[in-house]
Amino acid sequence: LRDPDGGTVTVTRLQATGTMETVHNLGVTGTHNYYVRTGTTWTLAHNNTQCTPTYKDLRAAGAKDAHHIIQDAAARDLPGYSRGDAPAVQLEGPSTKVGSPHYKATQVQRQPGGGTYGDERKIAEEALRAAGMSEEEIASNIARADSYFVDKLGVTSDTPMRIPRNRPS
Repeated sequence: LRDPDGGTVTVTRLQATGTMETVHNLGVTGTHNYYVRTGTTWTLAHNNTQCTPTYKDLRAAGAKDAHHIIQDAAARDLPGYSRGDAPAVQLEGPSTKVGSPHYKATQVQRQPGGGTYGDERKIAEEALRAAGMSEEEIASNIARADSYFVDKLGVTSDTPMRIPRNRPS
């Protein structure tokens, strides 16, 4: 790591906490690198607008309740879509535990609706809201979904998507 004076900062220790933490990626339009302050040290940061964490990232980290932001069953027929590479969130669960955040999100996904990416995006917002996320967290996670689906896969709000079988017609 580099400090603003060109010197190096050495990472001296990593500590696994055994818990998942919500972090926010900062995307600064038109700026590729910038400095952020960590305590009393300024550290060079790299602008990252990736859609991480992905479902695969969360599972690799040992998360048992990784939840696709855009329902996997709705997206799986899209050209280029990958279940593992799609953006996901960690929700306390499991999805079958009545009253848990994962259960509440899954129940929203089982309501009638869908058919386009725009529809699935609205369902995702409601599912994350039902799971107890703040409006800021919802906006950040929907932006991650858009980064993957719109920027990477090229979908639009009108792109047809599969309606999952667990949704009543």
